Amino acid sequence: MSLRRKLKNLIAPRHSLDRPTGSSCEGPRPQTIDGPALTHPNPKAFGALVEGGKNYGIKTLYDHGKEAYVDIVFVHGLTGNAYNTWLDEETGVHWPSELLGLDIPDSRILSFGYDADIANIWARGPASSSRLSNHAENLVGNLVRKREQSDTVSRKILFVAHSLGGLVIEQALTHSKNSAENHLNQIECCTIGIVFLGVPHCGSDLEAWATFGRRMVSIFAPANKDIVNVLNPDSEMLHMIENNFHIIVRQRKDDPIELTCFYEELAVKGIGEIVPQRSAKIPGYTLYSIHANHMDMTKFPSREDPGYDAILGELQRWAKMVHGTKQDTVHSGRKGKFSTEEYACLQSLWPAGIDYESQKNQNPKRVSDTCLWTLENPRYLEWRDNEEQKLLWISADPGCGKSVLARCIVDEDLPRVFPNDSSKGVLYYFFKDTSLEQRSVSRAMSTILHQLFMFCPQLIRHALPKYKEKGAALSTIFPELWSIFIAAATDPTAGNIICVLDALDECNDQEQPRLLECLEDFCLRSRTSSSAARLKFLVPSRPYFEIRRKFDRLLEASNNVELAGNDESASIKKEIDLVIRHQVASLKRELRLAPKVSEHLEKRLLETEHRTYLWLHLLWNIVRKNLSGTNFEMDRLVDNLPDDIKGSYEVLLQKCPDSVFARKVLQIVLVAARPLTLTEIDVALNVNEQTSSYAALEQEGPSRLQEMLPSRCGLMISIIHSKVYFIHQTVKEFLLGKLGTERPAGRVWQQSLELAESHHLLSKICLRSISFSEVELHRVSLGNALLPEDYREMEPSTYCRSHPFLSYSAVYWADHFRDQGSNKGIQNIEYVLTKGNYHQVIGRWRKQYGTILQAASSGGHKFIVQMWRRAAGYEAHDVGTALRT
Repeated sequence: MSLRRKLKNLIAPRHSLDRPTGSSCEGPRPQTIDGPALTHPNPKAFGALVEGGKNYGIKTLYDHGKEAYVDIVFVHGLTGNAYNTWLDEETGVHWPSELLGLDIPDSRILSFGYDADIANIWARGPASSSRLSNHAENLVGNLVRKREQSDTVSRKILFVAHSLGGLVIEQALTHSKNSAENHLNQIECCTIGIVFLGVPHCGSDLEAWATFGRRMVSIFAPANKDIVNVLNPDSEMLHMIENNFHIIVRQRKDDPIELTCFYEELAVKGIGEIVPQRSAKIPGYTLYSIHANHMDMTKFPSREDPGYDAILGELQRWAKMVHGTKQDTVHSGRKGKFSTEEYACLQSLWPAGIDYESQKNQNPKRVSDTCLWTLENPRYLEWRDNEEQKLLWISADPGCGKSVLARCIVDEDLPRVFPNDSSKGVLYYFFKDTSLEQRSVSRAMSTILHQLFMFCPQLIRHALPKYKEKGAALSTIFPELWSIFIAAATDPTAGNIICVLDALDECNDQEQPRLLECLEDFCLRSRTSSSAARLKFLVPSRPYFEIRRKFDRLLEASNNVELAGNDESASIKKEIDLVIRHQVASLKRELRLAPKVSEHLEKRLLETEHRTYLWLHLLWNIVRKNLSGTNFEMDRLVDNLPDDIKGSYEVLLQKCPDSVFARKVLQIVLVAARPLTLTEIDVALNVNEQTSSYAALEQEGPSRLQEMLPSRCGLMISIIHSKVYFIHQTVKEFLLGKLGTERPAGRVWQQSLELAESHHLLSKICLRSISFSEVELHRVSLGNALLPEDYREMEPSTYCRSHPFLSYSAVYWADHFRDQGSNKGIQNIEYVLTKGNYHQVIGRWRKQYGTILQAASSGGHKFIVQMWRRAAGYEAHDVGTALRT
């Protein structure tokens, strides 16, 4: 490619500002799920926005009116435009105006345009003489005027920035905060989150190209050197912008600004990376990748695009925080809503770390025209529309998309059917076999009650008597929570309540029978009780024997129904075929595959007999990672694709570059009591028998683990909000050995891990990290780990939070030592028991347990109890004296 062509591709606007033929902006605007039609500019006005070409200043892309609770502002980058930067040219989809309003309906979506051309040689006009600071001031001024005109000056703000736009925003917040004009301060005060897309925080190699380009075009047109010089890695202006911005972020501790960075995975052909990963990151904040080059990382053809879904997840999470704060303020401030005591009760039912919406959204959204095997099934429709049917059990084997279906029902189908019906409430909990919290039945019921009381505040009167008696501990007592729920949900003022309990098979094995018995009791009682007529349940799960036995009795004894996914396998396969075609078409566009290559891949995938959604997800990771785009390589790849889930796991794991490292990660994730953060697992992976201090650790850092950990573990690991999970429950089942069964021939990884061995590994890591030289053990309440889980303090102390992984070790060290099933490493316990702080726990729990010995006995820690008993003649709480005897 000629130098002139390369420069033109790099610095000229990538797409025409004219909408392609067949644009979806023609015709009526789509309806939102739970609101009015998108109050987007009418087609004529929208056409003017596009055809004007410049699109400078603030433009409204979507507005939910006075009901909107957050402004989302898009700021384009170098040589970009407020419209074409976000336009997918092939499909004609402009996602900020066409997609985002569907997923965050209670919002206003704005764009800010400015002249950011390096050199307007192809437009035959002078480059903008505005400095970056001028654009920042204009952003603040224009946005303030827009908010004053609409009487929304206190509304919270989220920014989405590409490239240079991120620096404009950072400078704008500095200008807003430091301004002597009070009305300008609102922008910084109201900003709560920023998504950075390929923003050069530490300079960019683009400077070299821009400098070279300016030399070549200087004879044709002037260039704006002030803006481009900011991107020099040694730029004083860049460092000043970054330093001032980080001062603002640090000062906002009580009202933090959330930051998430994205970097480009692909290089621009013939040029390379524009903003490399090292430049796109902000130390200490989450960094994700988008599988596109610098210009295309802002263009998404549909709601199913992984890049769109990743950005949407961040915006939804932040918007939810605003919405939750708004709801809390409204409900606690209005007359007749929540009193101070009622509000304290409400907050106690939302346990720390349980974000039920995020748990739901860990499951991907459906592809269009899928999930119809249920949504159009007469049994589902009859349950949904018939008040007499209390329970719908959707049973299906692994990999059939049950949780994706459950999310679709909660987010799309029920709100669509009852869009403005304030008498119908949808409550939900998505169990997940990845942590004790997400498996807990009591946690599920407490969060469901929280949702119910937010939906219908007067119902909290049913919880107050028990809250006065039990206090915050009420959220851990399932029988009490269930009784409150039934009383509140069947109250005549409650309206119609639909409760979705997804993945019942993944809840705690000991607690599951109690929940099933409660469901059975409710359904049987509802046959003779008119008060229960408004409450119904939807329960997707695997058809395990105990669950089937309980539900079979229910189906026979009352007016309930099962929708068996295994009876719909033909329909499910047809929908999987739709997903295959959709993904192959996307891959074809992305890699510019020849038609014969993409057709061959599609044909091979469609021919697989035992295809499931999970199988497809795994196979797609293999294809994306290994496909070269040639017919020969395609043939080689597709001929070696496994045709079942277990085969896929085996193939992926055998590709691990370091099997020892991968095994250690998988063992830790297998038995961790809760999902570990990237920072925590970074410590755990680097602890060994010789490690004696934090200073001795050779850590990789969260950003590198975010990027590398999944591929180093055969793609069995998923990282969601900086926490580490298995990609699916079946990974755990695949890895675990079974008593009395032999490992299948030719399999290296299947049934290769044991629970006891994995607990022993994590026990050693916990005990070793507790004994690090930097840790002052008298400040760590190690006795907390000996108590039964329902009575522990799960929130770490400030001291523990200041030491990575200590927050986990201090709470769970004894559990892992107990669950290893032997006294291996008992010598490591002596130091912990001798030096640790147990008096605080003794003082708090003496009434329940008496001594720390009795507390340990109640927690099932028999080896520790035996150690204390051997130290006879001393009070059990005098640990140090007992052990030294």
